[in-house]
Amino acid sequence: MPTEYDALTMTGSGGAVSFALTKISADKMPETINGESGHHICYVKVLTELIARELTRQTGRYGLDEEKIGQIALASCLHDIGKSRIPQAILEKRGVLTPVEYDIVKKHTTLGGELIDRFGASLDPQIRAYARDVCLFHHERFDGTGYPHGLKGSDIPIWAQIVSIADAYEAITSERSYKKALSRDVALEMISNGMCGVFDPLLVQCLIRVADHRHLEDIRSSLMTSRALHIDPYALPPKKVLLMGNLRYVTPQFLEDSFPGAHISVIGKCAQDPGRGVKVYDAEAPNYKAILGTYDFDLIIYFSNELTYDTIAPSDTETLRQVMKAGKYLAGETKFLYLSSLDAAFDGSSDRGIIAAAKENVCLYWARQNHINLKIVRIPYLYNGAAEDDFLHDLFQEMRTRRTVRLRESESSELHFLSLSDLSALIVRLADSWAPGEGILTVNDDFHITFGQLCKELAPLAPGVTFDFTGKNPPKRLELKNTALKQQYSWFAAVSLLTDLPDEYQAYQASLGPRRSLWKKLAALLGRHSTPLRIAETALLFLLCEFLVRLTDSALFFSLVDFRLAYIVIIATLYGLPYGMSAAALCSLSWITAKVLDGTSWLTLFYEPTNWLTFIFFFLVGGICGYVKLKKDDQIRFTTEENRLLEAKLAFTRQIYEDTFREKQDLKKQIIGSKDSFGKIFDITRQLNTVDSRELYLKIVDSFEGILENKTLSVYSISQDSGFGRLEVASRSIMHDVSRSISLDTYAPVMEAVNKDEVWRNTHFLPNMPMFACGIRQGDKPLLLIFIWSAQTHQRSLYYVNLFRILCDLTQMSFIRAHDYSRDMHDRQYVGHTVLQNAATFRNSLHVFRELEERRVFQFLQLKVDAGGRSQEELSKLLARCVRTNDVAGLLEDGSVWLLLSQAGEEDLKFILPRFERLGLSAQVTPVPDPGELPAAPVTAGPAPEKAAPEAAPSAAAEEKPPRTPPAKTPKAPVKKPAPPPARRRAKAAKSASGLLELLDQLLGGRR
Repeated sequence: MPTEYDALTMTGSGGAVSFALTKISADKMPETINGESGHHICYVKVLTELIARELTRQTGRYGLDEEKIGQIALASCLHDIGKSRIPQAILEKRGVLTPVEYDIVKKHTTLGGELIDRFGASLDPQIRAYARDVCLFHHERFDGTGYPHGLKGSDIPIWAQIVSIADAYEAITSERSYKKALSRDVALEMISNGMCGVFDPLLVQCLIRVADHRHLEDIRSSLMTSRALHIDPYALPPKKVLLMGNLRYVTPQFLEDSFPGAHISVIGKCAQDPGRGVKVYDAEAPNYKAILGTYDFDLIIYFSNELTYDTIAPSDTETLRQVMKAGKYLAGETKFLYLSSLDAAFDGSSDRGIIAAAKENVCLYWARQNHINLKIVRIPYLYNGAAEDDFLHDLFQEMRTRRTVRLRESESSELHFLSLSDLSALIVRLADSWAPGEGILTVNDDFHITFGQLCKELAPLAPGVTFDFTGKNPPKRLELKNTALKQQYSWFAAVSLLTDLPDEYQAYQASLGPRRSLWKKLAALLGRHSTPLRIAETALLFLLCEFLVRLTDSALFFSLVDFRLAYIVIIATLYGLPYGMSAAALCSLSWITAKVLDGTSWLTLFYEPTNWLTFIFFFLVGGICGYVKLKKDDQIRFTTEENRLLEAKLAFTRQIYEDTFREKQDLKKQIIGSKDSFGKIFDITRQLNTVDSRELYLKIVDSFEGILENKTLSVYSISQDSGFGRLEVASRSIMHDVSRSISLDTYAPVMEAVNKDEVWRNTHFLPNMPMFACGIRQGDKPLLLIFIWSAQTHQRSLYYVNLFRILCDLTQMSFIRAHDYSRDMHDRQYVGHTVLQNAATFRNSLHVFRELEERRVFQFLQLKVDAGGRSQEELSKLLARCVRTNDVAGLLEDGSVWLLLSQAGEEDLKFILPRFERLGLSAQVTPVPDPGELPAAPVTAGPAPEKAAPEAAPSAAAEEKPPRTPPAKTPKAPVKKPAPPPARRRAKAAKSASGLLELLDQLLGGRR
């Protein structure tokens, strides 16, 4: 349940505003409180309190005691109440604010002060004074560059400065409607470097010290949960999780922290009961193919055996290989996380290091073969004091049983461990911001704990125990500089082994179980004995009973104690009805013998009715106690058998479900592979139903990858007047590996099959050739080539070829329709008889290009071309000589000329720009502006130019254009020549400075 915080809140509007002390929760992010989100209010309040306390520890010149700190923290809740008077449309605007809008937003400081003055009479006078200063001055800066008054230095109240830096830090690290959230390290660097305004250096140091406080992390966790529920439903944590490998560190608390609300499955045996709701598969002979192919897991985590320090467990390399080999049955969206140890990075020459590196190579190899979405993370060793065969558990065990504990390491050797709480936070961050293709990530050990420090902390837990270090080798220090986790995921280890040590020792003691009494231990010992031993124990206990009877026969005190009856009760309760009746018979014989020895005749003994009561009572007690024991054993046996039958039913039901699921998938494949599957043909035809050829490329990638279950697709367009194919789109995984232009002569075998209207199959596994290829034709002319570059073994069947051919035939119909539509609409989409698209068509092409780029199946460059006074026809002829058939040229609303270069990156500019320069054209790379960002076309007076522009043809596009005012007759601007090297360097430096300012404005959403 989220933590609630005391806060001052403002309610009402207009002339009915009031302030009240209430409790708000950090997860109330969608709710606006005091002009801001509940998360922002809670975060700034807590951070203000932490900074103020740290400032008091650093210096006492401000006289801030706990009472004043609490009042300042409450006043910070009202710092943005002035935003309640700002239009919501301006506050929630996603783009950069205009100067007028920015001036309106800046007024929230004075508006907040006015609200406090007018309606703050109910507040405590000191809190009211703090709140007024905070509202007015929390945007002032230490160097005087803030607003609204431009105060500087000590003129700004210290409480306003504290709230100011807390507000800035929270704004940078939180996601807003106009910007993305930045990491903790980036935020601290920006504040330290004055990129958000200059703050008091002492306050900056205080912020750095408290920025990773646990309370702030709790509020941020509440924000993540709230965002998943209210803002971004696609950012939910994984719902189906599979864990396997070294599971001795999988505890119920770890599962709850890492995968809240998820359906968890494990393959193997955990050190502790994972709890209800966790599905456990057989660890002896698991069917990885069935498990991975049946259930669509969102996340799979494999714990390496090397994560246990100093383990002697057998290598799990073969198990890992089987799992990775079965990974070909995984869905494409499944995330596979392999947690390796630091052995490969620490000492690659040791046995453990070699094995760890080999297992990582196994993962990488099968990930490439089966296209598994793999991420490898090297982490320090894990620890769990309650798990057997763990380093800490064994160490605690030796401390419990020995007075001297011997360690094979030297006292100054470092030990590298990671807490389960930190691992849980890391898994959450990785799953939430999964980025494929990062290589091997490494967790740094920033604590540098030695074995000597460990033993020093262990000494108070076990007084009297000494530690002996037998290691003679010089200690090695692990130096890692991998900061990807800290920079990209904002994660770092926060809990050291020394901090966790008392809790782990308590967990170890709890795993030993409660101490049992001597009687319970004796009962348990007797209950495990075999039949001959039970008979011997019955006889020995009978002899002991007889000895006690004879010993206390003459003692008056023991005349009330019947040892024979106690003997019957003990034997019947421990061993059941047969032994109870036997004990009763032995006690009857003993009683008869005692009576005979006392002088009672046999005749009196058997014919006196009162003597029979003793025998009856002995057998009655033995029978009742034995029956109770027998009934309890039968109940246990029945419950055990019932549990076994239920497990068998569960296994049978699970097997039926898995078989049904597999049959469903097989049936789906049969339906898809059949040419008579009209439903599937209709579905694919519906997906490909578009008349925009560019948009059709995206549909081709989606439909082919989804149905063929293959992510190595590339599509090339063929120019009729050249022997080359131009790359249009490609699968994300091979986007940067395939050629952007191919020679048809190089792929002569492919073209031969395409010209015969056949599917080409690489049956001889020729290098640098696709596995399958098919063409899209119009008549006898090929228009497109569709390549599949790699295929798994089961995808090289005739069924797969037929399925590929069906998809290509459906694509051919859609593409020809789009091609004919584009040809018929040429006059409406292009300006006159030029290659320039009109503004509306060009905007649509730009939208499709951007959508393709966002899907990471396409890349392009945006260039602005300087017409240099040329007419549209002249410019069109020049552009036709220097652009390709799959590039797009067009005009914007202001008449400027732009180019979209398909499948081109910044690294290609060194070849592209000289091509323009040779034709006398000037082009520069810059984003295409939105319609609202275009400057108004300048209108100047003057005589007409010497050469009038040719009259436009009467077309729809021409009718849409407004009439232009003839430009003034002015001398032509000279063509720009390359600046000399010094000037060019100065221009480049100015451009870089301008770009840096633009980047800062984008990060802060125009709020700088």
